[in-house]
Amino acid sequence: MEEQHKLLKRKLPAALDVIIGAEEQASKNRESAKSWLEELRKVDYKANDVVDEFKYETFYRKAKEE
Repeated sequence: MEEQHKLLKRKLPAALDVIIGAEEQASKNRESAKSWLEELRKVDYKANDVVDEFKYETFYRKAKEE
């Protein structure tokens, strides 16, 4: 699980950059692409929330052990 956490933490900022770039292009092109990208952004934010919850749980468990 720690490896998955590291992978998400490393890849999420890059994914967000891709989303932002694609949104800029979509605004010039089609509304349907823009809608799809909005959904993708929501997924990215939820993934960030999962990473944050994982960090919290890790710190909580370590503090509880001490």
